[in-house]
Amino acid sequence: MSLVLTYRVLNRRDTIAFYKVAARRAVEEGLMHQVDRHLAQTDLFYLLVKVKGWRDVNRDRFYEWCRWVESRPHGPPPLGGLGWSG
Repeated sequence: MSLVLTYRVLNRRDTIAFYKVAARRAVEEGLMHQVDRHLAQTDLFYLLVKVKGWRDVNRDRFYEWCRWVESRPHGPPPLGGLGWSG
């Protein structure tokens, strides 16, 4: 699980590479469901891009926003600044 804690300092492309390595190792060890579930619960970018399939938001700006949201102690910011109304 230490790999999961350290990937947060990576950029978007390296994080996606991490997802692939983690998936490969999880399949080899028979833990894909557990790894997929853990990442979906703890990583907003993974949840939206990999689980929900929002491929159009696989961009650096959105990745940085996801990391920023995750770092906030008091919940998500208003979405109006990104041009989203709701």
